[in-house]
Amino acid sequence: VVLALNPGDFIMLLATIGFSLYSVLLKRIPGHIDAGGLLLVLMTFGVIGILPFYAADLIAGRTWEWQAGSSGLILFYVAVFPSIASFFFWNFAVKKGGPLLTGLSFNLLPVFTMILAFVILGDPVLKTQVLAVGLIFAGIATGLAPRKNRDEG
Repeated sequence: VVLALNPGDFIMLLATIGFSLYSVLLKRIPGHIDAGGLLLVLMTFGVIGILPFYAADLIAGRTWEWQAGSSGLILFYVAVFPSIASFFFWNFAVKKGGPLLTGLSFNLLPVFTMILAFVILGDPVLKTQVLAVGLIFAGIATGLAPRKNRDEG
């Protein structure tokens, strides 16, 4: 197996840095700012930022075919759960627990992906995945462990 970098890796690195910065700055937002209003502003900027890419796809003829019934359900699911609800919950968690504590939960994504793949798709759970889940939980436990004060010793 040969590992090589590609443009998508750089995009993911930028996305991770951006989301980390967003999480840290979210803690500094004054309490009187409405969570729904903040989300609306962020989503507006997100739509403005993605419009040129959408336009480029339309110009290049890359569209998707609307399937009666299923397309509407898929669009509704994507709009409500990963786009709106997840940000509300993330913002709430950062306000209550801070970006460091909330960030630890981000590591659970592969765990839930594995579980859903098993339950929904019937994918087998491999030994390497079980090992990875153990490492994830060990990392989270390490991140949550109380730390000694450096001045003590």
